[in-house]
Amino acid sequence: VYAYVPTISFYSFFVVNFSLLLSCFLFFFFKQKTAYEMLRSLVGSEMCIRDREEGVMCASVSGDKLYTGGLGAVVEWDLDGKMLRRFEGHEDFVWSITLNQNSLFSTSAQNTAIQWDLNCHSEKPTPVMRFAPAQSEDTAIVWACAAHSDHLYTGGSDCKARVWDLCNGKMVACLEGHSGWITALALHGQCSLLTASADGTVRLWDLMRKRDHFVREFQIGGWVMSMAVSSLTLW
Repeated sequence: VYAYVPTISFYSFFVVNFSLLLSCFLFFFFKQKTAYEMLRSLVGSEMCIRDREEGVMCASVSGDKLYTGGLGAVVEWDLDGKMLRRFEGHEDFVWSITLNQNSLFSTSAQNTAIQWDLNCHSEKPTPVMRFAPAQSEDTAIVWACAAHSDHLYTGGSDCKARVWDLCNGKMVACLEGHSGWITALALHGQCSLLTASADGTVRLWDLMRKRDHFVREFQIGGWVMSMAVSSLTLW
């Protein structure tokens, strides 16, 4: 029985192994580069926001700016992850943020919402207007807000939703009926408001009515922490 056993020189062994290592390196390099390019194509830029001291309780984006709410302030970032400025005026965590035209609205404890002017390029912006009911629990927290046209809408731990006039800062309507905290708001068109609550329901309100704004109730079951609405569907 004869068997052929090829002999491999040291040089050949080195070339084969080097080629294998080079192939693996190029494979992983281009694979990572492709993933990086896919990431950039999806989000527009690579970004990492770290705010360990204050935390990030909420966020909203407008154009090439990101706004986050933390302890006592709203922070403005560019989409490269650089902090641009801080909007300081709250004494507690900022729980919700919404944008309307050239204004930013933030809510916190003390049953308070604040309006900020985004056209003001000061490094330390000051509040344009504060929204708080004349008589309320100081411990109440405004968990959610929404804004459209000339009105701001807020809801919180006192189980009430409120409608505010942005021209004078006065409350124009108080919507009562939930038995749990109001945790989310959504506008449907220009005339309807939906409020989600920890009582397991979502309520629809007709803002065009002068009285009795309540229209109907959706029994969801369990805490409702967030929602979205399209023209025909509630999510």
